[in-house]
Amino acid sequence: LQNYFNHFSSQMESGLNDILSANSSMMQTIQGIVNNITVQLIEVLSVFKNMFLGFLIAVYLLASRKLFGAQAKLLLYGVFPNKWAKIIEEEVRYTDKMFNGFFVGKIIDSAIIGLICFAGTTLLGFESAAFISVVIGVTNMIPFFGPLIGAIPTGFLILLSSPKKALVFAIMILILQQLDGNVIGPKILGNQLGINAFWILFSIIIGGGMFGFIGMLFAVPVFAVIRPLMLEFINNSLMKKNLSTDMKDYICNESASPPVDGEAKPEKESVVRTDGE
Repeated sequence: LQNYFNHFSSQMESGLNDILSANSSMMQTIQGIVNNITVQLIEVLSVFKNMFLGFLIAVYLLASRKLFGAQAKLLLYGVFPNKWAKIIEEEVRYTDKMFNGFFVGKIIDSAIIGLICFAGTTLLGFESAAFISVVIGVTNMIPFFGPLIGAIPTGFLILLSSPKKALVFAIMILILQQLDGNVIGPKILGNQLGINAFWILFSIIIGGGMFGFIGMLFAVPVFAVIRPLMLEFINNSLMKKNLSTDMKDYICNESASPPVDGEAKPEKESVVRTDGE
């Protein structure tokens, strides 16, 4: 009886320890789940709070935009001399025009490309056609590299399921890029930036290297604003030195000096040589 009681008591003790340890582990698990849910709920509520505050501030800004513009102009002309205040006002208006024209045009252009991509992927039977089209449309905001940035990850996802569909998708993106670059983009944006392809590529590389995706997005309009300031500074410097501001005058021999503004360009002397001279 004593041996049986000792064996029974040891089994009961072991069972109670298992129950207590299981309950403790379960309580820790439940506590961890509750903590995670609480953190996620706070983050979601924080996002909604920020969205509400942003919407509220946007309404106030739009409702009082004329008043704020008048106050800014009053402050500008009150702090700076009239000459500099006028220059700053013109530059701010030019910046607003360039940014507004660029982003509105690119949003319309990217929306059209996204809809065409959605129609093509749906007709071809691609899975997640909406997701692919959204990625292509959003990345199309970036000139030159935009379609490539969007096509690489989406094409890789399609490749995992069907290499044949990935090839068809690559051809479709190539056609879309040509359509956007040669037809849709020029019709919507035109040549309002006045920048050649090299400087657009240069600004995107510098902006992307310094600020990532946001830098690539804002690089072109920022460079479009800085470029006329640089040109005006260079032209003023040339005029002070009494040199020509026409770029054609500087396409000449390396040994030739730039012509003075208003000075007649010397013609090349023709030398006739005879045998023995």
